[in-house]
Amino acid sequence: MRRFSRYLLVTAMTAALILPISAAAAAPTTVTYDIAGIEYAANFAQSSFAGAAVSVSRTELGVWNAVVPHDLGAITPGTFAFRSKLHSLNGPISAGTFVSNPGGTCAKTTFGVHGDLSGGDRFDLTLTRYGFMSGGTCVVYLATVRGTATLTFPS
Repeated sequence: MRRFSRYLLVTAMTAALILPISAAAAAPTTVTYDIAGIEYAANFAQSSFAGAAVSVSRTELGVWNAVVPHDLGAITPGTFAFRSKLHSLNGPISAGTFVSNPGGTCAKTTFGVHGDLSGGDRFDLTLTRYGFMSGGTCVVYLATVRGTATLTFPS
């Protein structure tokens, strides 16, 4: 009987140590990244971005891509993809905003881009387009994006 009590006590203590650890391991991981890149394709209704990402803790590097359809300042469903050695995510953009900031000219125009992804993930970017006038039309020769993305990954 005494051995059984010791065995029960050791089993209970082991379970008390192991169960919280495995429960914590199953919790999803949320990481915030500083992201930067370029707008590599754009037309009146859609913008496509790609670039690099580094975690705010500076422990993880990755790449990302977003296809952002927009209509009258609202983002219609699009896609967002992220990949690093540790994590990957490929999900739909469910909502968001694409808004021109006032005071821009052809030489430099900025836009605020906010996207909501499924599962509570999100990204916030500042899109800056650089251009010049040619024949009465603004010709954009470079467009950069900088901002953050907060993404949640299953463990």
